[in-house]
Order: sequence, then structure tokens, then C-alpha cells
Amino acid sequence: MKFTLHLGAFKTGTSSLQSALFNNRSELLEYGILYPKTGISGKATSIGHRHSKFAYGTNQSESYRELLNQLDTEIMGHSVNHCIMSSEAFSLPAKIPSLNLLVSHLNNHYDGTVFGIIYLRNVCRYTIALYREWVRRWGETRRYNEFVSHRAWAFDFVSLLEKMSNIFDSKLEVASYQEVDDIVDDFCERVNISNIMTRSISKKNKTLNALDIEVIRQLNSHQVSPEQKARVMTRLEPKLANLRVNKYQETLTRRTLSKLAFSN
Repeated sequence: MKFTLHLGAFKTGTSSLQSALFNNRSELLEYGILYPKTGISGKATSIGHRHSKFAYGTNQSESYRELLNQLDTEIMGHSVNHCIMSSEAFSLPAKIPSLNLLVSHLNNHYDGTVFGIIYLRNVCRYTIALYREWVRRWGETRRYNEFVSHRAWAFDFVSLLEKMSNIFDSKLEVASYQEVDDIVDDFCERVNISNIMTRSISKKNKTLNALDIEVIRQLNSHQVSPEQKARVMTRLEPKLANLRVNKYQETLTRRTLSKLAFSN
């Protein structure tokens, strides 16, 4: 039995890949490959069918053990020799214990190999992409430099990869997001399923620009509901369209840079 865990990171085309894998579940099953339904978060499925419950679950709780049992049941209910799972949340250092528990379970309960694949992007660009995602999706209210300073640990790729290497040993692949033309094509080639994937997927969860994100951040700080935010953004669209030509961009200060692990 072969397991392939796609580990993110955030904003590296993960939503498109997850949607492609989920929408091709029937085709994959015909070739003995399972993209499980177990563990897929019910939140934001419109931008990706991710196995986030395995990352965010409390790894010592009864509910997490039940989740693992449900995964075993789903796997045993199909005649498969390869299981693929995906969650960008595994790239969060705080979720390494959950990743370790999942991999340990798979190693202990199945005769096979567990592989990990992670795509990483330029760390400065990653700070911007992650900041915009957190403002847009999760109500972040801090300004860019405050956000990066507060979450400097999330951008320490060296520490992250060291911990992942301890889990996967030599079975961890690290790919550069900047060097990949299409995340779905690249991943499918790496796991030898390119000839199976038949349903194409348009790009999901496109990143907004700095101007739109700042408007949303301001709305977040006033605890505006998602519905109200949508209405405000619609009303502001004509004005924002004219302002976007200036191509605003977040900029790291020297003080923030000094807090990031990669600059030490």
C-alpha cells in the first residue's frame, strides 16, 4: 500500500490540486487509487477539498482516533493500492504533531510506504500571499508587518523541513513553486497519475491584490459580517478598479525582516 501526502504549503495551487483530485475520484478508483472523503473539512469546499481534519484535530482525543478508524474503514472498503491525501495545514509548524501521528498510524497499520510532497514558494512572496489569505478568509485584522512579525515561525522553512524529514525520512519531496508551470500537472507527474486525470479544473482561490485586502482588513477590524463585506466590496468596485492601476504592494520593514528566521 502506498500513501502520498500532499503537505501544501498555502498559496501554492493547493486548492486547484485538491479540487482536481476530488473531482476525479471515480477515475482514480478505477486504477486502484483513493482520494478519501474521510477527514475532508466542510469549510470552504468551494476552494478545495482538503483533509484538514487530520491536521487540525486534537491528536490525542477520542475524536481523532475515531477519524483514523473511519479512514481505515474507507480504505478497506475499496480495492486500492494507493491513497492520496492533501492539506496545506500540514505545513503549519504547530500541526507537525498531527502529521506525525497520521504518518505513524499509516506506517503501523499498513504494509507499504508513506511519501510526502510539499511545494514551497519564495519566502518573501509567501508572507504576502499568506497574509492576504488570512485577511480574506479568516478575519485577520493586523497590518502586514504586524502579521508577519507575529507569525515569524510560520516562515521558518528550514525548521519545518527538518521536522518533516524526521517524519518521512528520505521519502519527502520538496518542490519549488516558482519552477512549476502548473501545480496539478506537476503533482500528477510525480505520482504517476497524469493519464488518469480527465476532468480539468480552473484555477481556484485566486489571490486578491493589496488594495482589496486592505479594504477587507479594515472591514474585519469593524467586525463586519461576510455578507456585509461582499456588499461593500461590490459598491466600491468602480473606485477600486481605478485605484488598482497603481499596483499597491505590501512591503516588509527592516524590523520585521530581522524577526524572520531566514534573515538571521
